[in-house]
Amino acid sequence: MNDLNGLITSLRPNTDDAYQRRRETDLARAFATRRRRGFSLRLRLVAVAAPVALAGIVAAVALAPRAAPSPDHSAATDHDIRASSLQQFALMSTKELGIRVFLCKHDDIEAACGGSTGSRDTPAGGGTAATEQQKADIDRMLNELPGVESVTFEDQAGALARFRKSVPQMTDVETKDMHESFLVIMEPDADYSPVIARAKSMPGVSNAFKQVPAPRTPPLSTSPPAE
Repeated sequence: MNDLNGLITSLRPNTDDAYQRRRETDLARAFATRRRRGFSLRLRLVAVAAPVALAGIVAAVALAPRAAPSPDHSAATDHDIRASSLQQFALMSTKELGIRVFLCKHDDIEAACGGSTGSRDTPAGGGTAATEQQKADIDRMLNELPGVESVTFEDQAGALARFRKSVPQMTDVETKDMHESFLVIMEPDADYSPVIARAKSMPGVSNAFKQVPAPRTPPLSTSPPAE
């Protein structure tokens, strides 16, 4: 029996390694597929609903090699879609459960920042970055909300460092592509919805989401069940 248990243990995959290999496979598959701008926008929205499964794909599609922008501006440029999708990836690439409040950045495409994904007559972008006063107001407001345990600011350099640690093969990324953000840690059993809604209503906020860490499946057990 001990020999059998040893064999099973040696053949059992490491859960973390398997998760990483799956993500890298998704990245490679996405890079091998020619990207369509419309699909990228839809994928960005779907990723919010299924962050773990699509994390690698969203990042890969968003960071695919740049192509010439649409001459009639009927779709967002490669850079605009990439920058917005990086925001979603930041949501997925954390180990902490909380709320991520993304701040507006220069030339943002988000409507909350005064930007646009583009149309026939209007180029994508145009958003205004959050001011220092807006950042201070957002920080103060978040700390005053019921159920909030802590609020931590992350600048663009910090976001880029975290991104590169998660996906080192993504080299076509710059600091300016990243969003500054606040990470809000909530008290146990606190209601996230009012905090997210309030954050979204604040000037200077691009978007806010409840971020859910990637699940870590516990190792399989080779021990016999207890009698």
